[in-house]
Parts: sequence; structure tokens; C-alpha cells
Amino acid sequence: MGLRDHIDKALDAWADRPEGAPSTVTGEVGGLSTEISVRDTDRLGVVVDHIEVKGVAGALDVRSERIAASLRPVGERLIPVEVDPKLGGAILRTHPEDMRGGRFFQVDIGSDRAKLTRHHVDQAGARQAQQFGLTRDQLGELLDELEGALKD
Repeated sequence: MGLRDHIDKALDAWADRPEGAPSTVTGEVGGLSTEISVRDTDRLGVVVDHIEVKGVAGALDVRSERIAASLRPVGERLIPVEVDPKLGGAILRTHPEDMRGGRFFQVDIGSDRAKLTRHHVDQAGARQAQQFGLTRDQLGELLDELEGALKD
């Protein structure tokens, strides 16, 4: 059972949570743990603030290349914007040709984690984090792609 299956079960349980319960779902497989900040979900889709995978190992430049090569949030290609092994971090963003309406995905990669978020550039040029919706299948595909890219 992969991250996809664990998170899918957690989302089913989240939908039945009591009012005011935590808005995160988690799952763990093979040393990788996932945390998703959930705004809403039903049997078809989910609205999230971010998806974070922890327990990541390996060289930063290799992880960045693997994620950029395999992860396609809602079909958008990612490219490295900054990779700095000395600082232990990297940033990947949606390829400019795939950006629509000033919206882009960003992956922040740290020494032991990768975090996917969505942003919007407003009219003043400021970047604003925003929620994003996915079908349950799209979320599962993202988790499969992340799991595959981050396993050693």
C-alpha cells in the first residue's frame, strides 16, 4: 500500500470528522510521511493548502531533478528556479509556458522534505499562496509521483 492509499483512507475519515477537528491528514509508507492541509473533501475531490512529504533522503540536486522530471501538478511542468546544496534547499516552479492567469505551483525542497504549494501573482506583482483543488485521482497521481521521485 502506497501513500496514495493511506491518504485516500485518511481523507474518507477526515470528511466524517467532528466540527473543529484538525484540518490535516497524514500517511506514512516506507519512511516517507505525508501531511496534507485540507480545506474540504468529498468522494470526488479535495481542496488543499499544501502537500508535504517528509523523511526524504539523498543528494539535493538529484532529488530536485527527479521531482522536476516526474511531478506534474495538474499537467504543469516544473523547472528548478534555485538549487543550493550549501544551503540545503531548492525551489521548483511551474514552467512559464504552463502558467495560466499568474498561477503557479511551487515545490520547496529542504534537507528532509518536499512541500508543494500553489501561488498567484496579484496585479501589484506580489505572490499570494492559495488553496488548490484536485480530484482524488489527481491527488493520488501526485502522491505516486512524489513517492517515486523521493525513494532512494
